Amino acid sequence: MNKLIRVLCLLFLWIFLAASCKNKNKVDFFQLDLENLQGAAVSQDSFKGKPMFVTFFATWCGPCMQEIPSIRKASEALGSHNMEFVLISEEKLEKLQRFESRTPMDVTILHSARNIKMLGVFTIPQTYLVSADGEVVYSHTGFKDWSSPESIALLKSIAGNPVGSIE
Repeated sequence: MNKLIRVLCLLFLWIFLAASCKNKNKVDFFQLDLENLQGAAVSQDSFKGKPMFVTFFATWCGPCMQEIPSIRKASEALGSHNMEFVLISEEKLEKLQRFESRTPMDVTILHSARNIKMLGVFTIPQTYLVSADGEVVYSHTGFKDWSSPESIALLKSIAGNPVGSIE
């Protein structure tokens, strides 16, 4: 009987932990103490009023690196049409600087001094699309082709552009 109780307790604990480790759909990523690749603090004010594409990634993450070319294409497709593309990693600043120099693209790469799990991000890549009002309007866990017509249409709708307006 004691063994059964232990097994049930462990099962309950495992279910509770598994449920609590799911990525959050809504986040305030500025709880992370973000800094740019030069080491300067980045404030929330620098993004205020702009729709944002925010991805948590790591250079060692296969799906993250697979996703990067589609993020680059999506950024190019939207151009300067009011969407800020931001990639956030908790890796060492030097590693992110090397990544940026090898993978030039028109996105902002930020370093998080704090562990992203503190924010509720347990699986990467994790992407949040944030409206100009600062509200998370879409979230996606895992690889996604951000350059697909469906993804571009989604990004344009959040950026406030008519779906056919950007070629």
